[in-house]
Amino acid sequence: MATNVAPLVAWDVVKRTSSFRRTSTHNKFVTMSSEPMNLEGAHSYRASGLAQRVRVGIVPTAAGKVGTASGIAIVTYKAESAKSPKAATAAVELPLKLAEGVKVIANSVSRKDLVASALAKYSRARKTGQVKAASLDRVKSGSRKDRAKALRA
Repeated sequence: MATNVAPLVAWDVVKRTSSFRRTSTHNKFVTMSSEPMNLEGAHSYRASGLAQRVRVGIVPTAAGKVGTASGIAIVTYKAESAKSPKAATAAVELPLKLAEGVKVIANSVSRKDLVASALAKYSRARKTGQVKAASLDRVKSGSRKDRAKALRA
């Protein structure tokens, strides 16, 4: 959204007309969202990745060096520098160790209400196949033990 629009006005426009809005066929009262910078997946003002000035997202990344990265990055967006898109977004690749990743997330997220959501999404992404697929791409050669060790990390 444009930087000169107040977040509440942007949300009033987006809440009924968003293409990311998903409504359940079984329960009409539950509305979810598939916005890229929405950590919770909820279609609400607080979780919106379109209406907020400060946005946070956890995304899978391309393969990095062996043993250094988890294949997951935290992306932050600040509307103050939206005139220059490269300066508006910053991506930090999270380390392999969970404790180090938690510290990076806690330091990167400026909206403290989204820290718990970011940590939950990071732990889910580590448990799913996203991390394992990125680790497999990084370890193309080597022994079977090396590949297994990369997958366990």
